[in-house]
Amino acid sequence: MSSYKKHVLFSLLFTIPFFQEVFLLALAVVGTSIIDIDHNIKRKNRNIILIVGLLLSLILYMLKLPFLIGILLVLIVLILYFSKHRGFTHSLFGIFVLSILLTAFVLGAYFLLKDFNVDNKITLMIIAVFIGVLSLNKRIMPIYIILAVLGIYFLPVANITLYGTFLALFLGFISHLTLDLLTPKGLELFRPLSSRKCKKKYGVLFLVIWGIFVFIRLYTYLKVILY
Repeated sequence: MSSYKKHVLFSLLFTIPFFQEVFLLALAVVGTSIIDIDHNIKRKNRNIILIVGLLLSLILYMLKLPFLIGILLVLIVLILYFSKHRGFTHSLFGIFVLSILLTAFVLGAYFLLKDFNVDNKITLMIIAVFIGVLSLNKRIMPIYIILAVLGIYFLPVANITLYGTFLALFLGFISHLTLDLLTPKGLELFRPLSSRKCKKKYGVLFLVIWGIFVFIRLYTYLKVILY
C-alpha cells in the first residue's frame, strides 16, 4: 500500500474514536495529507495553494470581505515552502502552528459562507472539497470528494466549533507523525529547539497516549449509557 493511503487510513483510525461526523473526519484526512506537501516533488501543489491563496485574498479584498482567509492559505504554504521534508512541519511545534492556521481558515470560510445564508451542509461540503482538492493526492481525491459530499449530505451534521475543528486537524497531523516515527528514518520531533532524531519508541509512546485517551472516552461513554 502506498504511503499516502496508509496515512489517510491511519488518520481515520486515529480520529474515529473521538469524532464520527464526516466533516471532522475529512479535516483529519486533510491534516495528514497536507503535511507532506513540504516534499520537493510536491512543489507544484505548493505553487497552486500559493496562487489560490493570493487570488482569494485579492478577490475578498475587492469585495470588501475578510481577505485574511486567503492570507492564511499563503502563510500555510510559506511554511511548507521553507520547511525541508520531515523538518519543521513534521515536528510537534510545526503541526501545532499548522493546526492553528488551518483551523482559522476553516472557521473563517465557514462563517463567511454562513453570512451569505448558505445552507449548513452545503457550507461544509464546499469547505471539505476545497481544502481536499488543495491538499490530497490526486489518486485518492475523487474517492475523498465522493465520500465527503455524500456523507455530509446524508448523515447528521452540527455547526462546527473551534474545539472540534482544531482537534480533528491536530489528530490528522499527529497520526502522520506517529507513522513516520515508526520508520527507520524517524523525525526531528522537537524542531526548532532540537534537531535530535526521534524514532520508534516515540511512535509507540504516541500510540500508548492515544490508547489511554480512547479508553477514557470509551469508559466515559459506557458510564453514561449504563448509568
